[in-house]
Amino acid sequence: MADAHVAEGVAVGTVFATERTVVPRALGGDLGCGMSALRIGESATSLERRILEQILTALGRAIPTGDAIHRGRGVSVPDRIFASPLSTRSLEHTREMLAPRHIGTLGGGNHFLELDRDPEGDLWLLVHSGSRGLGAAVAAHHARAASADDALGGLDVETEAGAAYLSDVRWALDFARANRNSLATRAMEVLGDFIAVTADERVDIHHNFVARERWFGRDVYVHRRFDPMRSTMPCVASFILAGALGTWWRKRRPRIAISARSWRISRISFNADSASSLLPS
Repeated sequence: MADAHVAEGVAVGTVFATERTVVPRALGGDLGCGMSALRIGESATSLERRILEQILTALGRAIPTGDAIHRGRGVSVPDRIFASPLSTRSLEHTREMLAPRHIGTLGGGNHFLELDRDPEGDLWLLVHSGSRGLGAAVAAHHARAASADDALGGLDVETEAGAAYLSDVRWALDFARANRNSLATRAMEVLGDFIAVTADERVDIHHNFVARERWFGRDVYVHRRFDPMRSTMPCVASFILAGALGTWWRKRRPRIAISARSWRISRISFNADSASSLLPS
């Protein structure tokens, strides 16, 4: 993702490796933040303006954005989300309370859900979201464990605290992917009311995480903060480059859109906060 700006501890866009230390604050609060791209079995050029406007309205009603969450007891959550233990009872209680309410919600900041057209004219669904309040709770807990004052305080992976952090991060990544999958599933349901949809290709990539990787013959812990070209191998097989997010990041507004930021094609966008449409003439 073409983005770099100051954040806590390190700049967004930072990638660095350590041998036996993990640095919780280097990853920020949205552990597992990433993107899912689904190619839909429909030509983008076949969609009329009238249909696009109807799709935007329907998506805006169906997808919780910003601070919005599911009310009451929430929605169903995949069983695997509760299968793995977290490192503290407090975090497990937070999971029980928040998972049904936060899964399938977009969140705020620079998160978005949009439709794009690629150079071949194919239609894609693009989702950018992460682990929501659960990842933030995991991140905050382990940041305190690493250091109360040092933004780059670390945890030794060979200690109980370091091992607990890595285990909880793996869970947060799983929840983040489940959240994007839930968002994509709901969006596809909405699209299915207007067009024939079939997801014939999918890419899902975290860009906010730490993982043990092997580089130049050495096993290291690679920290990635907003890194699209992530891979567990030096040769990257696929990645999602969504273009510069500076404008949307400064506005701090999530959005549901039909656009072509990824491929620089004319945009039709919907701002979920103001519920206003910006349509090309």
